[in-house]
Amino acid sequence: MSGELVAWLTGCLDEDQQKAEKLLRVAQDTQLTFKDYKRFAGRDTPGWHDWPDVEAMCSRTLADIAAKRDILKLHAICGSGHGYCDDGGHGGIGATGNLLGCSTTALLAQPFADRPGFREEWLEE
Repeated sequence: MSGELVAWLTGCLDEDQQKAEKLLRVAQDTQLTFKDYKRFAGRDTPGWHDWPDVEAMCSRTLADIAAKRDILKLHAICGSGHGYCDDGGHGGIGATGNLLGCSTTALLAQPFADRPGFREEWLEE
């Protein structure tokens, strides 16, 4: 089941990365269009954004997504008997003697619980 969670979570990260990259391009294009944007529009214009802040937020979001992808790579095969957590780590062996899923991937999935395809059982891994 961990494999299904990793695949689903990878899809969520792909979607977030595409959105952040699109917004980053908008922020960068806007800054190029209005080199002196604060004088041009001012901060008091309704709906105006401080584009350097938006650019910084997008860059942090993309770095966060990259870090989550690295964590997923590390834990992708947990629960198989050969994963990072399967040697008595925080995945371990359940009461029935079966390998448990990876709690790290379950924790990474929590913020995406409102997305289509999410399964509550993943949080119990």
